[in-house]
Amino acid sequence: MSWRHIGTGLDEDINRGWVARLLACLFGLGGVLLFLTLLLPGPAARDSGALAIVAAAAVLFAVFLILAFDRLPVWFLRAAPAVGTCVAALAIYYSGPQASSSYAMYMAWIVIAASLFLDTRLILAHGAVALGAYAFVLSRLDGSDGLDALRVAMVAGTVLAVAIVMGGIASQHWEVLKRLQAAARTDPLTGLLNRRALEEAFEMELSRAGRGRFGVGLVMLDLDGFKAFNDEHGHPAGDAALERLSHVLVDATRAIDHVARVGGEEFAVLAPESTTAGTLAMAERLRRAVEIEYSGFGGLTASCGVASYPENGADRPALVAAADRALYEAKARGRNRALVSEAKPKSGAPDTVAS
Repeated sequence: MSWRHIGTGLDEDINRGWVARLLACLFGLGGVLLFLTLLLPGPAARDSGALAIVAAAAVLFAVFLILAFDRLPVWFLRAAPAVGTCVAALAIYYSGPQASSSYAMYMAWIVIAASLFLDTRLILAHGAVALGAYAFVLSRLDGSDGLDALRVAMVAGTVLAVAIVMGGIASQHWEVLKRLQAAARTDPLTGLLNRRALEEAFEMELSRAGRGRFGVGLVMLDLDGFKAFNDEHGHPAGDAALERLSHVLVDATRAIDHVARVGGEEFAVLAPESTTAGTLAMAERLRRAVEIEYSGFGGLTASCGVASYPENGADRPALVAAADRALYEAKARGRNRALVSEAKPKSGAPDTVAS
């Protein structure tokens, strides 16, 4: 998804490092706590050796998550609470019928973890699996009263309450996080990408272009005479002109293009999978759209500088510098025009792309 206006949405992929640390913390703490309980007096039916193995397995899984999180698929992290359910079920089983209720608290930990990074559907799914596992273990414990309805009901109620509370907290957390991410990546006046977000998109698109062997275009666009317009009509009118320009740029570009405001009246359009000729055609389309839009609103026009990967450079700074020089040349030649950079890439840069 291209970041064009703030209302287009956010990338919902989970942060693997954060999720791995969270899960590792819970597995590690759970394993250590299980070890510590073995130092306390317990019922005769408790299998301390098996519980020690379960605790060690939990700690080892925590270490695995920390070391391998960047190589794990997202589905594995989303399924990790189910691994916690298995570990908790084993702890309940080997604790014996008298201590099973105490170890059942681990099931609440699983729902807490799931609630912090999963959607409601998966939270409820993990909760149902945890409850089912607990009921199954109770039914298999020798010397217990079988499937104790009261204990199952209490655990079910606890799991549901934890899911509701933590789900509500997590929902508010993600809403705040989304707003902060949007504020950090968008221009507050126009809703377009800001310079930081454009730089991130630039690196992503160049990396993708290098793998796919296709071009990337860049248009730097500046409103001609904007300072004089601002001085004559005032800052509110200037802000309105910039807002109108943002809509003109979005309407005249493709859905995959990245449109950004990088300065006062300076804008940029990053065009993936585009040739030099295609990027120049887009720049001319933008220039003409601005000329038409402002024909009855101050007569503003736009000058454009065009640069392309790999013809004018192999990295972001080189391409931005090339487009900026072409923009300044367009200004010097009388404004209201688009020029292609004549810059050449440094030696060692790629010089061809697949046609």
